[in-house]
Amino acid sequence: MRIRITFKNGAKFDWHMYGNDFVHRWIQLMHDHIQGVPTKHNYELTVAGLGPADEFEKLLDIINKVNKHCPNTIPDKFIKNTFTLQDLSDIHFIYEEIAQLDWPNNAKKDIDLLNDYIHQSESRAGEKKDTPRVRFRIVNPETGVPNAQKLDFQSNDYNLFDPIIKPNTMYLNYNAVGEDYIKTFKSNRQPSDAVPLRKYSPSFFFVLHSVDYDIQQRRINQCREWMQQGGVNIDDPMNSFGYIPMGELFKTENDNYYADALVNSEIDRVEII
Repeated sequence: MRIRITFKNGAKFDWHMYGNDFVHRWIQLMHDHIQGVPTKHNYELTVAGLGPADEFEKLLDIINKVNKHCPNTIPDKFIKNTFTLQDLSDIHFIYEEIAQLDWPNNAKKDIDLLNDYIHQSESRAGEKKDTPRVRFRIVNPETGVPNAQKLDFQSNDYNLFDPIIKPNTMYLNYNAVGEDYIKTFKSNRQPSDAVPLRKYSPSFFFVLHSVDYDIQQRRINQCREWMQQGGVNIDDPMNSFGYIPMGELFKTENDNYYADALVNSEIDRVEII
């Protein structure tokens, strides 16, 4: 089975999906939501690491917008032009708290964008540059806030999580409010602060290039040791971390073809073939 995403400039992303039960259920959920486009749902594509390097500017702008909705939500010490990884971790902790509140409709998208721009800024704040990352979500066409249904994982689904991120592979997107084990580890917090994924939605992400395998593996080993020291049973499948791989991009063109569509065009249609 395939998912084809066609852009308005004619570019096509042809995803060849895996044949396991989870992917079949995920595709059915995607199909159900495609039927609601564009009246009930719309597509949102977020690109980090391609195009102008303006992540810090976007983050500062959204911090100011959040503070306009509710003054002093983000402290003045974070009103600046550059951010460290510790800054981003501290701001994300604030986001986790305020995301649980009942915000008016005109503020919900800004709260959602705060989370986005925190993560997009991580590559600029870190010593090593992360690879370009692309995320697809189903959102409300009026507010831009995610409105897709979330379903519970089945027990066998947890065995599919893979902590290694490979290029040109479609992965289930993390959709919970919080951070998974690896993000929490990188934020210098405790394993008990992590929020393992328990539900899935018709959203995904992929990277065109991946971080060096040895670097990823070293981080995974450090994370597992950190989890064990924090009392987490790493042999329990429900404590699996990483992402569920769901398919592969069948590339027929060079990277510039795909990057140009992602940066300069918009999604025209999504088809399940």
